[in-house]
Amino acid sequence: MRITRHTTGIGLDIGQTTVKALRLDRRGKGIVLSGHALLDIKEEGLLDESELNASIAPWLQEKINCQKQPLCVSLPQYLATTQISDFTAGVKADELAKMVRYETLHLAGLSEATFIYDYQPMPAVFGRNNPVLIGICRETTVDEFAERYAGMGLRLDDMAMSGMAAVNALFHLRPEEASAQAPRLVIDIGHENSTVVVLAGGEVLYVGSLMFGSLRFTQVLAHALGCTEAEADVRKKSLTLDDVNDEQSLLLAMRQLEAELRTAIDHWRGGEHSELKDALIERIWLCGGGAQLPGLARHLARTYGCEVALFGPEINGQIAPTYAVAYGLALQGLGEVRFHLSLIPKLLRWQKERILRFPYLAAAAALFFLLVYGVMASFHVHWSQGQRRLEEQLRELKQCSSVVPKLDAVQDQIASYQKMLLPIVEYGGRPHRFVESMEKLSEAFPDGVWSVYLADEFSHRANAAVKDDKGKGGPSLGPPAAAAMAGSGAMFGGATPAKDGKANAGLGYTNVSTMPLLTYMVLGGFTPIVENKRFEAVLAIQNNLNDPKAVGTSETDTKGPENYFTGVDWLDESSEWTGRELEVIEPWAKFLQGFQVNTNPKRPALDEYTQFFLKLPFAKKPITLPEPPPPKAKGSKKG
Repeated sequence: MRITRHTTGIGLDIGQTTVKALRLDRRGKGIVLSGHALLDIKEEGLLDESELNASIAPWLQEKINCQKQPLCVSLPQYLATTQISDFTAGVKADELAKMVRYETLHLAGLSEATFIYDYQPMPAVFGRNNPVLIGICRETTVDEFAERYAGMGLRLDDMAMSGMAAVNALFHLRPEEASAQAPRLVIDIGHENSTVVVLAGGEVLYVGSLMFGSLRFTQVLAHALGCTEAEADVRKKSLTLDDVNDEQSLLLAMRQLEAELRTAIDHWRGGEHSELKDALIERIWLCGGGAQLPGLARHLARTYGCEVALFGPEINGQIAPTYAVAYGLALQGLGEVRFHLSLIPKLLRWQKERILRFPYLAAAAALFFLLVYGVMASFHVHWSQGQRRLEEQLRELKQCSSVVPKLDAVQDQIASYQKMLLPIVEYGGRPHRFVESMEKLSEAFPDGVWSVYLADEFSHRANAAVKDDKGKGGPSLGPPAAAAMAGSGAMFGGATPAKDGKANAGLGYTNVSTMPLLTYMVLGGFTPIVENKRFEAVLAIQNNLNDPKAVGTSETDTKGPENYFTGVDWLDESSEWTGRELEVIEPWAKFLQGFQVNTNPKRPALDEYTQFFLKLPFAKKPITLPEPPPPKAKGSKKG
């Protein structure tokens, strides 16, 4: 899987006889080869692996100045396993990852060793549903290679299989091969072994390892010439095409390569289920140090009847197949490969994934700070507006603070005037209430009912002192009838008593807090007795006054009797009678008695009428008295 993308890619291919290094740099939109180097182990006199490891880092620094640069190194193809598995189409990425994991466990078999794997989905062509290219290697092998490069002082960034690096180099150097539908062979001939890859339609169909390598040519040539392998290796580099044709032993070695290739191709065809199963090989691409043997390409072309060509980066005007794997590794370091299978240690993969996600972390952090800044700016604007509003309100309050005392003084003055008006409203409104009471009573009286007495509570209670004095046997102010009927016209012969001059000696002041309010009226009268029901008419009056809606009002009466009286009931004889009641009823009773005797002497007195006295509390008060002033504190000075 592609994890990183650098501006410089350095591929390091350590073989058994040579070490190849190649550097690619991004220049604008293109990629240029900016450095390469080849280290011949035998020519440098490096006797063992420790000497080789110690010399690689300074050699890289000297040749291409890349000791501290991240490197993509090769993993020999025979140490890894590559498989193309076809999964169900349309599965999600998470489900596909689980399927690949189960597939790698299946490839690992019954081994207790742990494996490192990587995979890449490929386009669904040639009848495949969801082909996936999987690379797997033992974790111990990967860790050994990683420790080796770390011991060299090199900065390992990625690790790829040599066969896949060769394929990536081919697709980059020969882009037209990615669209070729006929099968192709890519053969990387190493020193002791080789790698063969079958391609078609830009996809990898098969990856296999061969036991044949360029060492086999050296051994055959040494046996034929009767010399050492070192001498034969030197002689092999100077062979011509005619020498190869004349040397039968080399032809036998080529046939051995041909046989191993045939076995690999048959193995691929045996597992192929598409129309490519019987397709002929259209082209063979060779790379690696052994690919430069004269006559090898012609022999393979004659054998398979197809075009055989070398591929690799162009160095000094010539194709260099030796650098093909290093070129593919450098491309993977740049992140510009078609197949990106990375077999690196788990810790390094985790670090690279963190680096890959770092831009998202940076973007999230930037977004967070922008959000915080936006919130702070919003709060700043909000608080600034609130502060301005508070300042405006404070200025208004300061302006009002100078007006409030004046308003308080005006309100106190208004309250004083209102208190002065309360007695006028109370005492001046009593005659009007008296008249309204008569109007309401006229509406509430049934037929045949007539009243002889209507007084306010104060006039009614004015006779209480007279009653008390008579009960005690003390002196009386005058005849009871005359005293009770004062100012009423003395309808039944009562004279108006003389007024006491002392009572009107001075006007004085009225305490509005304790001023008595008119709260009820007293009604007295007579009702006819119908069918021996003495109090039926009185009950009707009481109900009509308590529930005025039952009586109804005329269309011209806008006020109506609603809520004028409430709680109308009999005047309590034991606590509310003042003696005035008897004085009012007595002459009318005598009058009715005489009238009844004259009309029907045989009937008993007062048999046709019954007397009543009702208390009529008002439903509403015309005014509300102010609360009394608070008591003066102790020790305060008197004014």
